[in-house]
Amino acid sequence: MKLQEKRKQQGLSQSQLAKKSGVKIRVLQSYEQGKANINTAKLKTLLQLAHALDCSVSDILDDEVLLDMLKQVKLQ
Repeated sequence: MKLQEKRKQQGLSQSQLAKKSGVKIRVLQSYEQGKANINTAKLKTLLQLAHALDCSVSDILDDEVLLDMLKQVKLQ
């Protein structure tokens, strides 16, 4: 659960992260509890969370294949 680890490292509660990122708390809870797969989240959601946590998207994903693909993408 990389998302939860990052959130806790930043000293944020789920409510605080939800407010800071604009992601609904229920969505955030689903990712942290494993009820929803963060690796299949919309790019907008991932970017909102990463921005709020001051980290890269790859820091909150946990699918190694997806992470390898991200490393190969060149962003403008």
